[in-house]
Amino acid sequence: MRFRTLFSFLFFFLAVVLFSSASLAKKPNKHKKSKKPHASHAANPKQGLLLNQRLVLTFDDGPNLTGTPKLLDILDQYGAKAIFFVNGSHFKTQSPTSEKARELLREIVRRGHFVGNHTVNHPFLCGKKGPEIAETEIVENERLIEEAILVKPYFFRTPFGAHCPSLTALFKKLHIDPVGWTVDPQDWKLRDRYKNLTALQEGLARLSRSQKPVIILMHDIHAESIETMPLFLEWLKTKPNLKIVHPIELAPNPKVLEDLRRLFLPIPKIFRPMLKPFQKQNPLHGPPPL
Repeated sequence: MRFRTLFSFLFFFLAVVLFSSASLAKKPNKHKKSKKPHASHAANPKQGLLLNQRLVLTFDDGPNLTGTPKLLDILDQYGAKAIFFVNGSHFKTQSPTSEKARELLREIVRRGHFVGNHTVNHPFLCGKKGPEIAETEIVENERLIEEAILVKPYFFRTPFGAHCPSLTALFKKLHIDPVGWTVDPQDWKLRDRYKNLTALQEGLARLSRSQKPVIILMHDIHAESIETMPLFLEWLKTKPNLKIVHPIELAPNPKVLEDLRRLFLPIPKIFRPMLKPFQKQNPLHGPPPL
């Protein structure tokens, strides 16, 4: 009798334990994350195209007497401004070609763009001879640009985007904050306007949210890169959240930003005749755009 009672008790206890285990297994764990991502956080390969982004256009290695004027007309057509990071090798002599290049720099400024320092000869400043030539390359190009447009360039970009301890120390000495890039379509390598366009689109699609402007790198020394710009700017019209902004957005100093903003504000028509005699005397980045 006792054995039967004990057996019944054990059977009942075992049944309760199994039932409880089954119930707990079916109950969802509130603290366990679902393997399936939430729709709003799911990975999106085109996420960058859905974000509100400010874009800054930059062009390296010019000026090019053939391509740069065409690019200026295209940018005018779309109301876009850019930074032209130039090499002094194009305008360092007294030859007619160099003088044309200097005049082209002045034309870049007259149209409301920036001329940036990109060294004289585009060397790799972190190579074996980098520490020996870096300061000369930067300072000499600054001088050449100032002779052409009557003001020192505000922006600087290292050739090949080079960075190393010796260069960082030199930047500190010269009070330079170099401008890098966010999207590099490698137009110098692709040399095809449609491939360039695809590379730009894919680069923007990979972007994540950022408070800083997105810096686009192109080269105005290649015809295919110039041909890409109308295609790219037309495509941007279909992306209202991607907006090209003035390069002054890159200025880190609020006071400098405001001074430059004031410089490039459109002049009301009523005052334009009064400013005509003084345009050539404006010491800062040429005359305001009229």
